Amino acid sequence: MNTLKKCLLLVSILATAGCAELAEVNQQVGEWAGKMIEIRDGQQNTTTNTRIEQVTFNNYSDSYKSQSNIDNLFVRLKRELNLKTREAVPNVYYKLELAESEPKIFPKYYTTSVILEKEGKKTIVRWEIYATEEYAQRLEKRLVKAIK
Repeated sequence: MNTLKKCLLLVSILATAGCAELAEVNQQVGEWAGKMIEIRDGQQNTTTNTRIEQVTFNNYSDSYKSQSNIDNLFVRLKRELNLKTREAVPNVYYKLELAESEPKIFPKYYTTSVILEKEGKKTIVRWEIYATEEYAQRLEKRLVKAIK
């Protein structure tokens, strides 16, 4: 019985010492987690060189009159810009669309809608782009180049 008491005493002393160490570790982890939450929420001013940009998506639209045949223009735009056909009435009307993303950079999708309509011997090309300004400008240059 005496050995049992000694063992219980030894176990309780070790448990108490272990609890004190665990409490200290727990406090350190709690402080670290609190700092991480403050940094994540932007509540703490840091002097690091981390730069976070606000990305703005807007609608950009324009139109262009082309002398090209509507069917030839349809094939050229589809090939050059990898657009998908949504609606088609050959030699009269085409609606092309594209949705793409760069998930590593932006979680949103860029969307592009291009409509081709025959007007007499000319073709009216209208487009609407939902994207960042930089992306929209690059895509508009590619569109105009493919249309001409």
